[in-house]
Amino acid sequence: MREIVIDASVAVKWYLTAEEGEKQALAILDEYVMGRLSIIAPSLLYYEVANALLVASRRERISEETYRQAVGSLFELALTIQPLEQYWELASKMAVDYQRSIYDAAYLALAASRNVKLVTGDRRLFNAAGAHLPWIVWIEEWQREG
Repeated sequence: MREIVIDASVAVKWYLTAEEGEKQALAILDEYVMGRLSIIAPSLLYYEVANALLVASRRERISEETYRQAVGSLFELALTIQPLEQYWELASKMAVDYQRSIYDAAYLALAASRNVKLVTGDRRLFNAAGAHLPWIVWIEEWQREG
């Protein structure tokens, strides 16, 4: 089965409508649910997605109930989660090399350590590292990559 790493920007699109790359993010989720794709992520994905949905709730893009249900459903997906301690040295190096936060670098390092693609909807991350790391896929390019 094919494996990919996704970052929080992709998972957020599963729950918020009218987002750039929403169609492709939902296609990734569908492939995962149908058992054709394995999704790997660092544990911080849960925190980042939950926080993004909380902010959306506070800004009244979604209701508080929708927020709680979405976070619960994220955990129910049982994604393959990798703890940072398994690749923190590479993440630290990549944070410095690409001038990204350790959060962004955790996704980069996980994909690099697993030798799989990283799919992102984070324009800053893609612009900073995409030209140097050809295995980073912009979310809207997923159909061609997939």
